Amino acid sequence: MFGWADSIEIECDAPPYWIVKACEGLGLESPLDVRWRQLPRFQRQRRRERTSLQGWVKGLLYGSPAGEEGKCTCGAPLPRLETYIFTLLRAGEVEYQIGQCSRCNTLYWDGGEEE
Repeated sequence: MFGWADSIEIECDAPPYWIVKACEGLGLESPLDVRWRQLPRFQRQRRRERTSLQGWVKGLLYGSPAGEEGKCTCGAPLPRLETYIFTLLRAGEVEYQIGQCSRCNTLYWDGGEEE
């Protein structure tokens, strides 16, 4: 018999939930409801796609604009990341760089190493 639990693979690219929740108070648009992308992982994925056979064929068929690596999945330029320092009750401070796409509201982030 087919088991759903055996076939579902969930990949979450968001920072820990408490960071996402805290971003509500930073003026970011709907942080609990929008897509989150870890910027270094996103950029590596874009490079792999561009250098793969599938990416090469896609580029021939649809064209691949120069500088695509610096663009959001919606085509807008990647947002500038701003640094935020979150104070943890028991573990000190943790620094994140966060930016939001002006077109699709995707949140891009980096960081998270505790100081």
